[in-house]
Amino acid sequence: MRTLSLNLQTEVGRDITTPFAVVEITTNAATVLRFSTRETVTWNAVTWTESGIKVDSLRDLPGGAQEGRLVFQNFDNAASALVLTDGITDAPVKVYLLYGAGPTFAAGDGVQIFEGVCDASDVQLERVTIDITSAGRLRETSPRLYYTSFCHYMPPAGRVLSWGGEHFELISRNG
Repeated sequence: MRTLSLNLQTEVGRDITTPFAVVEITTNAATVLRFSTRETVTWNAVTWTESGIKVDSLRDLPGGAQEGRLVFQNFDNAASALVLTDGITDAPVKVYLLYGAGPTFAAGDGVQIFEGVCDASDVQLERVTIDITSAGRLRETSPRLYYTSFCHYMPPAGRVLSWGGEHFELISRNG
């Protein structure tokens, strides 16, 4: 049987309880970032910083997979720096729900609702959108895009191409 913290007991007893999300991203630079969709809070002995992040369109897919989006406000260019400098492709991400007023929560107050990786991103002037997908998705492996009809005409193997003073011999992928 699970023991509820005093904060969680109070929230469960209310007529309307609105949860909020906290998001943990481990960047490709091995930096662990923790964000809150509400104010800055303390949970699990760490601080989750208010950052204007929004968890959007999180949904279950057939086969137990999940996908969704993280939307960051980008007024100070911090979110675009995260994507462009640290790198987020295939970066592990976890999303938890917290109930209550905070700003301090007990260890058992959070419920994990997503675990996966960051996928594609879209950097705009005022916002950055990062697609997230559960680790069970087939498209988790890189590269995710394959260009099968890159050229309409491909010279045969063995042909030598000259470009910029250098010579390149085309070889067959099959040996």
